Amino acid sequence: MKTHLAILLGSLALPAFSQEPPVSTEIVTIALDESVDGLYFHNGAGISHLQATPTGLGEPLRYKGPRRFVLRTSEAEFSAKPPLPPAHAWVDLPPRSERVLLACLKRADEPVKIIAFDIGNARIGAGEYRFFNF
Repeated sequence: MKTHLAILLGSLALPAFSQEPPVSTEIVTIALDESVDGLYFHNGAGISHLQATPTGLGEPLRYKGPRRFVLRTSEAEFSAKPPLPPAHAWVDLPPRSERVLLACLKRADEPVKIIAFDIGNARIGAGEYRFFNF
């Protein structure tokens, strides 16, 4: 009986071990061509607006959620009944990074392309520089 109970409890705990831990990070953005506006993401506490401009880094945004960072074109899409429409854009964030740079490339009516760079203090020490050649 004890063996059956141990097996049952062990099988219930397996899905918890296979799930990725949530990412908790600060996101800064930059646009590489046209400005990016009108996109939304779920930040763990609610829906946030993402904005990126080519003139410099955007205001830092807190993010807590799955590693796959999903952008949608409206806030209503997050509360829609399944099946949800496909995401406008997505990127996998680097795990265990306290700060991530999202480089956003938008041209005309094409979906936004995003690249995530780990720019946390653990990867860039004091006095070090990181150059990006886009």
